[in-house]
Amino acid sequence: MLQDLRDSQYLFGGITTVLGGDFLQTLPVVTYSSKSDIINVALLSSPLWPSIIPNFYTLEKNMRRGNDSDEQHFAQWLCEVAKGLLNDTDDNIIIPDLFLCPSNNLSMLIDHTYPDVGSLHNMQYFHEHCILASCN
Repeated sequence: MLQDLRDSQYLFGGITTVLGGDFLQTLPVVTYSSKSDIINVALLSSPLWPSIIPNFYTLEKNMRRGNDSDEQHFAQWLCEVAKGLLNDTDDNIIIPDLFLCPSNNLSMLIDHTYPDVGSLHNMQYFHEHCILASCN
């Protein structure tokens, strides 16, 4: 469309274009499709990709990750999950014991994530503690 609007044969009509996001985690949605169908419509499978890759820049350092070894281990684990390196033969993700709650029940999860939640806390306490869930 940009080529038509600008009457130009250059990619994106010669306009500098910024594509943002993590291509490992933001796949397009294709209703009622298989994994291969979704991958085939992703940007990395596009015929435009060979023209984009020479001018492709990536962020090299995760600025949110601290110097704590647990944070670094978790960040590395997330990268491996995104690349599909931690799937077993049934496509289940292998989760290290370090990231698991000691007991698989709701009250233990809340106690582990919000220790002493009944006491008065400032807002910083809740910024540092959260429960991540795939469906909120």
